[in-house]
Amino acid sequence: MTTDGKTVMCGLDVFKTSEALGLPLDFILLNFDEKNRVVDWIDFINVALEHGWSMKTILTKIEYPIIDVYGKAHWIEIERRIRLAFEKGLINTGTPTMRKPS
Repeated sequence: MTTDGKTVMCGLDVFKTSEALGLPLDFILLNFDEKNRVVDWIDFINVALEHGWSMKTILTKIEYPIIDVYGKAHWIEIERRIRLAFEKGLINTGTPTMRKPS
C-alpha cells in the first residue's frame, strides 16, 4: 500500500499479464488506475531482465504507456526512481556491463 492508499501490484503479475495474455501495458495501467492500483516498476524491471529483456527494451516498453495513462511528469518521476534503484543495486541486471538507464 502506498502512502496515498493505492495497492501496489507485483511486477511479476503485470509482466505475466502483459506477456502471456498479450494485453497492452496501457490497457493494464488504465485498469489499475481505475481500481486505485500501481505497479512495482522495480519488480517489473527485474522480472523483465530475468526474461532476457535489455534495459533499453524495458524502458521503451514502459515509457509511452506510463505517459499515456499518467502523464509526462509521472514518467519523469518513475524514471528518476528507476535510476536511483539502479544506483542502489535494487535492479538486478545480472551483468556488470549493463548500462545505467538514461
